[in-house]
Amino acid sequence: MADSKKSADRIYWESNEVDEEAALPASSSTTPQDKGITIVAPDVPASAIRPGLRRERSNGSLSIRPLSRRNSIDATAALPIQYRTLSIDVDEYAQKRLPLKKDKKTVADLAHLHWHTIPADEVAMQLSTSPKTGLSSDQVVRRHTQYGKNLPSAPPSHFMSRVLGYFFKGFGPVLLVASILVFIAWKPLGKPPAIANLALAIVLAAIFFIQALFNMWQDWSSARVMSSIQTMLPDDCLVLRDGHMTSVPAPLIVPGDVLMIKAGNKLPADVRFIETSSSGGGGGDTKFDRSILTGESLPLPATVDSTDDNYLETRCIGLQGTHCVSGTCTAIVVATGDNTVFGRIAKLTNEPKTGMSTLEREIFNFVAIVCIIMFLVIVLVLIVWGAWLRHSYPDWISVPNLIISIVSVAVAFVPEGLPVALAASMTISANMMRKNNILCKSLKTVETLGSVSIICSDKTGTLTQNKMIVTECAVGGKRTMTTDEARDALLFRRNDSNNANDAETETDVAESVVDIDGAGIGRPSRHPLPHEGASALDQLRAVAALCNDGQFDVATRHLPLADQTIHGDATDQAVLRFSETLGAAGSVAALRGAWSNKFTLPFNSKNKYMIRALSLAHNKDGLSMALPAGIAAVFQPNDLLLTIKGAPEILLERIQFYVNPANGVAITMDAETRAQIATIKDTWSAKGRRVILLARKTLSASSLPQGLSSSTFEEEMQRQAKTGMTLVGLVGIVDPPRPEIPEVVQTLRRAGIRIFMVTGDFALTAQAIAAECGIITANPATGTKVDTIADLPRGGAPPIDVDDDHITAKTAFGKQRFVPVDARKAIVLSGPELLGLNESQWDTLAQYEEIVFARTTPEQKLRIVRELRGRSYIVGMTGDGVNDAPSLRAADIGIAMGSGSDMAREAADMVLLDNSFSSVVEALRFGRMMFDNLKKTIAYLLPAGTFSEFWPVITNVVFGIPQILSSFLMIIICLFTDPMASIALAYEAPEADVLTRPPRLPGKDRLVDWKLLLQAYGITGTIETFCSFSMAYWYLERSGIPFFSAIWFRFGNLPDGIDPDYYAEKLNVASSIYFVNLVVMQWFNLLAMRTRRLSIFQHPPVFNKRTQNLSLFAAIGFAVVMVIFWLYVPKFQTDLDNMPVPAEHWFLPMAFGMGILLLDEGRKYCVRGWPKGILAKIAW
Repeated sequence: MADSKKSADRIYWESNEVDEEAALPASSSTTPQDKGITIVAPDVPASAIRPGLRRERSNGSLSIRPLSRRNSIDATAALPIQYRTLSIDVDEYAQKRLPLKKDKKTVADLAHLHWHTIPADEVAMQLSTSPKTGLSSDQVVRRHTQYGKNLPSAPPSHFMSRVLGYFFKGFGPVLLVASILVFIAWKPLGKPPAIANLALAIVLAAIFFIQALFNMWQDWSSARVMSSIQTMLPDDCLVLRDGHMTSVPAPLIVPGDVLMIKAGNKLPADVRFIETSSSGGGGGDTKFDRSILTGESLPLPATVDSTDDNYLETRCIGLQGTHCVSGTCTAIVVATGDNTVFGRIAKLTNEPKTGMSTLEREIFNFVAIVCIIMFLVIVLVLIVWGAWLRHSYPDWISVPNLIISIVSVAVAFVPEGLPVALAASMTISANMMRKNNILCKSLKTVETLGSVSIICSDKTGTLTQNKMIVTECAVGGKRTMTTDEARDALLFRRNDSNNANDAETETDVAESVVDIDGAGIGRPSRHPLPHEGASALDQLRAVAALCNDGQFDVATRHLPLADQTIHGDATDQAVLRFSETLGAAGSVAALRGAWSNKFTLPFNSKNKYMIRALSLAHNKDGLSMALPAGIAAVFQPNDLLLTIKGAPEILLERIQFYVNPANGVAITMDAETRAQIATIKDTWSAKGRRVILLARKTLSASSLPQGLSSSTFEEEMQRQAKTGMTLVGLVGIVDPPRPEIPEVVQTLRRAGIRIFMVTGDFALTAQAIAAECGIITANPATGTKVDTIADLPRGGAPPIDVDDDHITAKTAFGKQRFVPVDARKAIVLSGPELLGLNESQWDTLAQYEEIVFARTTPEQKLRIVRELRGRSYIVGMTGDGVNDAPSLRAADIGIAMGSGSDMAREAADMVLLDNSFSSVVEALRFGRMMFDNLKKTIAYLLPAGTFSEFWPVITNVVFGIPQILSSFLMIIICLFTDPMASIALAYEAPEADVLTRPPRLPGKDRLVDWKLLLQAYGITGTIETFCSFSMAYWYLERSGIPFFSAIWFRFGNLPDGIDPDYYAEKLNVASSIYFVNLVVMQWFNLLAMRTRRLSIFQHPPVFNKRTQNLSLFAAIGFAVVMVIFWLYVPKFQTDLDNMPVPAEHWFLPMAFGMGILLLDEGRKYCVRGWPKGILAKIAW
């Protein structure tokens, strides 16, 4: 080869006789072209040469633009920086400009790699593989032993930092400092040391370690849950082994494997490209998104030859983890596991992810505010003590007691049970979603889903079953028939091909076939059929098989045709299965074996067609299977058969002839036939069919310019396909909606979420499918119509680009807009129509209840998402294809199907592993439930855990009243009785109306707002505090200790006649009464907080499988055990000054608690009965 660094546009020549593993001859001729294009032709006979041309650059590839919210595929923050640094170091190492100090071995290894500098056939030879057959089974076994699994080594565990995080995240530091201070208050400051202070210090220390253990368990549990879900994600590759295409898990890939890669696939290893597909315009169609490594979102074309001496920069090497965004290619694996560039960088880069989700930030802000207030109160207590009490009442609060008071304030203010409840809620939600086959990449996904107001859904594979079937065909664009009728017609023809009455036989079958021109309806055609050459149906079958990227899986060929696996996109699968249906078993393989592929332009969502040029392989069998007798007779070995398949509205203008359905002969297309074809297309589309046009053209070798280079040959094929094509027929493909979709759409609509369809299908097809799915409900018969672009108001501001700053500004400062009552009903728009919309029209469009966006490209899907987000809607996007990836990434929450492309799953925030759109409803339910349950948890914890504990401390310091609730019992409430109940709330089932409320507004409906604080502090907290104080002081009054004379402003000075020991004993009993009163009343508060709007009878905790939560009663039982344990064990009574309480003080709080429950039931009744009343407006 003349030069090791070849152009991206080199032709990769193949020979039918020459083994592809052999190196190209050294005598190959080269001709320099513009931009360094090099043509290499082996010295073989011209008749044996077939250029296996596939383009390596595309003007029509999808572009992924970075967004301010998420600039690259989720990966380690330093990955692109490390990649770029390594690339520079490799260049410097190669040039010996300066010595390397860091990562020297990695740089040297990368600099010495040579897979990109040698020809593709030499790569195959060095790896002992064959591009035709791949590795043998024996080779695979040996290489598994030699290289191991294709998995990176586990990253460092950072054990010590994780352990420190277990102890010191959350309220760990507060507990540790409090424990140390109480220990100091016990000794040496305690004179004499109080056993109660020692017990309090021990309990605080114990809780400190228990919280660490809980954090450890939570980390392990979450990792286990996510790990088990991740293993459910498909991660297979198409690999050529033993000459057969097979699907292999990515970890089992070995060096030397030959991979078949298509758009949407993620590379499982480092590979060397040996063949890439083509597209028009002079460039390669196969492109890869390397943003995970480079941080640059512009896809780069893949080439067969080296474009750079640097292994990291050349385009003939595909790097593990990168995505194919367009085209197809064949590649040889050159590195796996830790030997890949990704694996090498992973060893150098192990920075943890940073940042908090919105939910975590809200909780952090809430706790921060609480801590600031706590600090201010502690400062106030210190000032009051230092400036007043220490001088005026020196015996009232000693230094040890001051420390205990400060700890009491900290314990009273900080909701220690919140982190436990939050962690439990997250774990429970993760497990619930796992059981429902929902993978959330982060918990903020669930939270965001709860506020989604619009879901833009792709059609194919999301709303439909992605099981496309050709149900009908139009032969030559004139005669329509079902697939079964077409099969029967060909079957009769084959069976009677040697019969003199051949023509009548097919004519009889054709009596059931509709002739759309009207003249032939009900009358059989009498055109004689040729005895040699392909009939019209044969030609349709041939183009369907040849212009197709689908491949039958050899492992399922023994199964019935309907059950056989076909690799390829859904449309190719349907058309290929249709072709095999019309022929005998194995007819597609026989047809493809008779023709050799010379050029392929794969289908993409921008061009909306596929082109393939073929030459005759070895004999003339292919002629009789694909062409009519007249053309077959003059077709020469070097001639080409040009085939095209795609959207009728795009290709119809290229058609000049059509095949006569009667005899298979091409005749000139007239205006009447064009109108008939348009009618067929519209009729099928209105029935929800995807319509595909198939056409052909024969090119004689003499008519083609000689000595074409790579790019000029491709341009010539594109030019030839623009005119003079012969229509062989149309096929109608049905992709039935998933049966659950109409109900799902209705459920989402009741939840205040609008569903928009965004698809690449023709407008009439999309509208018909949308009507079947329930997305379009407008009906002229009911007085509502489906609008078009003509119904959007003209005028207003000119069209502008919606950039990220525009979105951010509107979302940050604007309020979410709801659809007005008089909003328009439904509209259907096509992608090209979106280009001319101005801001005013987009505003109007966004107010429609039902929208179908048809014929959209990836860029237009992205534009739709950005425009809606720019109007402050929270947008969800669902999809499964590579074309959906940009919009999935741009949406507030991207939702991909588990069977979707690697790139779609990578770009999405959530993956539905069961591929069911109905899982969106469950995910939405979980999202709203999780947010609701966290609000309920906080509303439950605040009354007793903060408010009712705060006042005993304040009254002690300010009013000279003995602290009626001991600090030790405060700890028991905060760390034992309340947290268990809050965990029980995390198991609470969603309320029945959770999917009938409108989406919450993130900027307005906060986790903790004034309404919740009013409920927790102003109502429940006040009632609990007042009742607890009343019960404690009532007991003292009954015990002969009057409140105003013996307690109020006494600062420890007892009145005459009261024994100090008796006084202390009764105060201890009163403290225990306050404690029991809070615990018991919290049971009823727990029952009340289970729902925000529904009555306990509508959402019962027992005897209803959907709503029951038996863990509530387990938490209540645990609270009873804790009370008995701490109050009734004699040892604790002696050492901790805890006392048993009279029996009536167990039952009186139940009456008070029932009052809380009944009061809240009244509130809920008013909210439900008068949703616009004052109580509804202040309801939390």
